[in-house]
Formats: sequence, C-alpha cells, structure tokens
Amino acid sequence: MRDLEAKLAAARRGLATVTPASGADMGRSRLESIDGELTGAKARLAKAEARVNACLSTPPGAVEGVRTNPQVARFRENLAELKREQAELEARSGRTGLACASCAPP
Repeated sequence: MRDLEAKLAAARRGLATVTPASGADMGRSRLESIDGELTGAKARLAKAEARVNACLSTPPGAVEGVRTNPQVARFRENLAELKREQAELEARSGRTGLACASCAPP
C-alpha cells in the first residue's frame, strides 16, 4: 500500500512539473498565432489605407464610372449652358464676374 502511495505521489509530482510547461507551451503557441493574425491585419490595413489614399488623390472626373455616367454628363451639359447664359447676361449688363465672392462657382 505504501509502495502504491509513493508511486502516486511521485506521479503527482511529475505531473505538476509537466502541466505548467504544457500550459506555457499552449500559451506561447496561442501568442504566436495571435501575433501572426496581428501581422496579417496590419498588412491588410496598410493595403486598405493605400487604396483610400489613391481614391482621395484621384479627381472625380478621372474615375471611369463618373466619366461614363449619363446623369453626370447631363449635369455637365447643364453647367455649360448656365455658364453660357451667365456670359450672355454679363455681356448685356456690362458686368463681369459675380458681385459676391462666395457665389462664385468652384
């Protein structure tokens, strides 16, 4: 009986030293996995920021969808017509430009 108790105590001591190491290995493995996920997320973020910066630096007229949009084409035609009308009115009245700077077109 004492022999079994001694073997059980020895096994428990051996198990106590193995369990923390196993837990530490699992923790280290999980930390490495999280670190890999973080590195991947940083890379995706950098790519997304580069795309955003490219979009912000591109004038809207350079975007294919804007250039070929029929509604945008109509707005441009309307703007051109309004500018012609403005020029005619300015020519008839003898005034050039708008009276208020905040009313000027962009």
